[in-house]
Amino acid sequence: MGCHMQISNKPVHNLEAQTNITYIGCGISALCCILTIGLFLCQRKCTSDKSSLIHMNLAVALLLLNVSFLLNMTLASLCNERVCTLLALMLHYSLLCSFTWMAIEAYNVYRLLCQVFRTYTSLYMLKLCLVGFVLPAAFVCGFASRGAYGLYRITSSTGTETTM
Repeated sequence: MGCHMQISNKPVHNLEAQTNITYIGCGISALCCILTIGLFLCQRKCTSDKSSLIHMNLAVALLLLNVSFLLNMTLASLCNERVCTLLALMLHYSLLCSFTWMAIEAYNVYRLLCQVFRTYTSLYMLKLCLVGFVLPAAFVCGFASRGAYGLYRITSSTGTETTM
């Protein structure tokens, strides 16, 4: 995954092998995320549990990350600057969503372990979804307004060039 995000002009060794491994890994991970979301949706008792809903939102964020990464690897070869910018926005957003939902998971575990009495928070899941999906969008829009996304070229050690 790191070879696709390299910005320097140094050649990348074994770029094709790393690309194939990344395709396989992201595909398996996306399939497992779909299975996880399906299992959460099939169990009715879990949809009322806040922890299960947080787990499901994390799985959705990870699925979005895998799909955006697979699209990035596929569509980056078009060498269209607008497509590359859109893919970079989508990849950055999905990474931030994944990290945010992991932090929400940690906060939820803290609440479950450290709070002795059950405290009710009104619209708890709505607030978490706003933090988990809207806050990363605000950061991405801020970076996009500053022109942080664009077209980059990566050269492998064999002389082939990949544009992202």
